[in-house]
Amino acid sequence: MYKEHPELVRPADDTALWRYMNFTKFVSLLETSALYFSSIDQLGDPFEGSLSPNTPPQVTLSETGPSQRFQIDMRTATGLICVNCWHISEVESAAMWKLHSREHDGIAVRTNFSDLSSAFSCEQAISIGTVQYIDYETTLVPYGNALLPLFHKRLSFKHEQELRAAAFKTPSDEHNSNEKGIYCEVDLPTLIGEVVVAPYSDGWFFELVQSLADRHGLAQKVRRSALSASPRFNADLIVVGQNKVDSDS
Repeated sequence: MYKEHPELVRPADDTALWRYMNFTKFVSLLETSALYFSSIDQLGDPFEGSLSPNTPPQVTLSETGPSQRFQIDMRTATGLICVNCWHISEVESAAMWKLHSREHDGIAVRTNFSDLSSAFSCEQAISIGTVQYIDYETTLVPYGNALLPLFHKRLSFKHEQELRAAAFKTPSDEHNSNEKGIYCEVDLPTLIGEVVVAPYSDGWFFELVQSLADRHGLAQKVRRSALSASPRFNADLIVVGQNKVDSDS
């Protein structure tokens, strides 16, 4: 169930969101009626959940004795959190097709923030917010809450324009050492606004996606990528004649 977090940046309800995936992950989404949340160490960026060098110590007042200084390893806290990532854009992104899917047999699910936040039916509390891109050498990364470092990334990743949903692992998830993430149940008709089929896919692949979506009542939401459109090079040239006017008349 979505629970608004007061310290995360919440986009407008109609903000368009895209999740690019391969066909196998799309099948998993439909068959499980659940979004997969990856563990932080599976995202490929070693800075995930880290702090900037100039992050000052956090001061906690104590009435039981003299002050003490000790370090907290943020990996202990952020290791209990899994995330599900979306791309913020009003239109398709050719770069995202290449980075996170395949242009011949990939899928993009389009939704908006209101539908995403309303779609969760799981028991876990789901926090959602936009990722803030900062210079880690000069900007403080807040860490009063374990979630906050996970919603900050380096400026080099700004092209991702990412929105994240985050969920804490349950005790049963933590004891399963082979599990690299968790599934959070969603209502598919609420979540999925459109199913967009890869721009350079063959006709048989489009029909396969439609058939699969039809089993879940989503066939009407399947469309081809706008990048599939054929370019036009021929143009009609219309020459408008103009009568010469005699200057002596």
